[in-house]
Amino acid sequence: MKQRLHESQSVGHAALTLPKAYDPALVEQELYSQWEQSGAFAPHDDARFLRGRCARVTVGGREVGLVGELSPAAITAAGLAVPVAAAEIDIDVILGLLQK
Repeated sequence: MKQRLHESQSVGHAALTLPKAYDPALVEQELYSQWEQSGAFAPHDDARFLRGRCARVTVGGREVGLVGELSPAAITAAGLAVPVAAAEIDIDVILGLLQK
């Protein structure tokens, strides 16, 4: 069974600004300093996220997950009422990278 980590943050206003943890430059710098792996974000379309507000995350050339702002439909389905930034990370891939 795949192990996945899900993380989300909500804010009480419509103009969502992703936290610094999602800053691509900071993430890439941290990945390289800790694991000597390059990291990257690439635009991605996923129905759970707002169009243009989702990115695929890769580390060392391997896809590790997604990050972005949830779509209104996903927010409603979860019973929420405010914008939500979310991330889904594949722990199995991360653990494999750590073992190298």
